Amino acid sequence: MIRNSFFRLFICCLVILTVTPAFMQQKNRITVYTIGDSTMANKDTSGSNPERGWAQVLPQFFDTSRVVIDNRAVNGRSSKSFFDEGRWKPVVDELKPGDYVFIQFGHNDEKSEDPKRYTDPKGSYRDFLTMYVNDTRAKGAFPVLLTPIARRKFAENPDTLIDTHGEYTAAVRQLARELDVPAIDMAALTSRHLLGIGPEESKRLYMWLQPGESPKHPDGLKDDTHLKELGAFRYAQMAVNGIRELKLPLSRFVKNSIYDRNWKSVATNQPDGWYGTDEAIAVADNVLLYQRNTGGWPKNIPMHHKLDGSDRQKLLAGKDKTDDSTMDNGATYSEMVFLAKMYRKTHTEKYREAFLKGLQYILAAQYPDGGWPQFYPLRKGYYTHITYNDNLMVNGMTILKDIADRKPLYAFVDDPAVISRCADAFDRGVDCILKTQYRQNGKPTVWCAQHDENTLEPAKARAYELPSLSGSESAGIVLLLMEINNPKPEVKQAIADAVEWFEKVKITGIKIEPFVNAENIRDRHVVSDPAAPPVWARFYQLDDNRPFFCDRDGVRKYALSEIGYERRNGYSWYTDAPQQVIDKYKKYIKNQK
Repeated sequence: MIRNSFFRLFICCLVILTVTPAFMQQKNRITVYTIGDSTMANKDTSGSNPERGWAQVLPQFFDTSRVVIDNRAVNGRSSKSFFDEGRWKPVVDELKPGDYVFIQFGHNDEKSEDPKRYTDPKGSYRDFLTMYVNDTRAKGAFPVLLTPIARRKFAENPDTLIDTHGEYTAAVRQLARELDVPAIDMAALTSRHLLGIGPEESKRLYMWLQPGESPKHPDGLKDDTHLKELGAFRYAQMAVNGIRELKLPLSRFVKNSIYDRNWKSVATNQPDGWYGTDEAIAVADNVLLYQRNTGGWPKNIPMHHKLDGSDRQKLLAGKDKTDDSTMDNGATYSEMVFLAKMYRKTHTEKYREAFLKGLQYILAAQYPDGGWPQFYPLRKGYYTHITYNDNLMVNGMTILKDIADRKPLYAFVDDPAVISRCADAFDRGVDCILKTQYRQNGKPTVWCAQHDENTLEPAKARAYELPSLSGSESAGIVLLLMEINNPKPEVKQAIADAVEWFEKVKITGIKIEPFVNAENIRDRHVVSDPAAPPVWARFYQLDDNRPFFCDRDGVRKYALSEIGYERRNGYSWYTDAPQQVIDKYKKYIKNQK
């Protein structure tokens, strides 16, 4: 009897010891409540429904043993109707100290024809948001305001996105400043992303469906507001990045993953042991899908992000596209380096074949004068210019040079005829570089981001990319020239002239700092700092080396503060890359001697 009593006591203690940690862990978990509209809300995933709210996929980014995402967002609700329908009270009742409430309204607040939902952006909209903030704080929890995500509404000019939220976005920013509430500017983040990927690629993020693509929408759909899974995933990633930037305590429980990094970094700079892992192989499958039959790849695509079945079908159907293959913004270069690293680890033949197809694309795209256009096959407009912008030519020529120099990463390119073609193409590229070095009053200086493919003169690209001397792209060109073994005297002189120009135009006594502006948005400005290292402007005037800046209106300005917020923060106007050139040149001179 005593023995049985001890046994039962032992079992009870064992159960308590086993259950208590799990119970305590459950009790101590942080809950993140998300309140908002259909762009956030959970969607029915049955019946191959492709629609998702971005908060629906948010749990994928967190350690769910420490964080619970409780998505209370509801389709069609405004800040007013969400409250009027009694949806806020249960959230307040359940809130505990240390929880979070993510608040994002606006899409339906704008509907002035519907009195049940409409709010005045300068009145009741602010009032409801203020109430949500104050109620959250009263429970010892943390409110976070978010501006509404952008609608996919491009102007006739695809470089311009129409802002459909207007005063509602501004109201959130202003209120966050007044109430001292952390804010994530999803409107700015999503707008910038849409402009980066353009009208066609952005259809894959929103509910644009072909007839028969989804049983839920048999006749197809053209919806510029609601998100497919890919769009929800990308926008959730932006929100998570915002959590990190704000340094919220919640950020401690964000998972570390490749999704936190940009594609070029994943493609080229992962630890060597990663290439060949299951995760890398899954990414490689995406890379192969994105490759066009031209051999090249489109730009601004996070190819390491997950694809669903419909995405894969569309990519297979788009293999014959000929209007988006490019080496701009690291495209084609990044994919080829990635495939070379994958082949080195796995010896999977399809990676080698895709690389060689990409190599043929680079060789075919070269002009007879040695330059490369931005897109190949050629597209009308400034895309035909010889393009140094964003290191397009430098990246392509780097691969050619490394193959010609028999670098180990590309040892599998072993056909002597192909190696010879790479060496010849590189040499012709160098000749083009020498011919396009701009002479200012007869003195060689540096290069423009684009040069006319016929006259070789500096050329205009987008409205804010006027003919100019480039402090950014020119640095990459000179670094490439300094890698040439046994350079010709003309190459040495071109390097010396460029370094002299860099020394002449460097800007001292300033630095570019992030700050929160009057609208409570992260912004950039130039501040005085006598101890700051030198910087260089992106653009210098051709005749007098004066730095300038430009907005989408094409009007030249002479201070960063004089251009609009979107271009001021959406473009790299200053660089320190020439300092690397100057430092390396000192060693280069010694080696040449």
